[in-house]
Amino acid sequence: MPTLKSALEFVETVGRLYFQYGDHKDLAEKKIRHFLDFIRTHFYLTSVSFSAEFYTMLSEKSGVALQEIEQLFRLIEHANRSSALSEDDLLRLIDAIEQFKTTIASRANAEHALPKSN
Repeated sequence: MPTLKSALEFVETVGRLYFQYGDHKDLAEKKIRHFLDFIRTHFYLTSVSFSAEFYTMLSEKSGVALQEIEQLFRLIEHANRSSALSEDDLLRLIDAIEQFKTTIASRANAEHALPKSN
């Protein structure tokens, strides 16, 4: 069974290959698919929609600011509509996804922090 470290090394290697060969659109599609699956499983949702109601609900469930979620989904919509993506577009999308995940991880850590004793 592969270790977490070897799995991460594999992912990094695949990522470098995508950047090297410039298939930004394909990598964006994979990142988006993985991210939407993450949202569905992490927040126990049956579907993800590109609507104001969904963004509001996701903001409430995740603790991520509504404005940040709207911006992230605009980037996803742009990637989905485009026939090709620039490296900058891809990096903005990846950064927004990682920021979302970092925010919810920080929130989860804060909720599970032990209270300080006197």
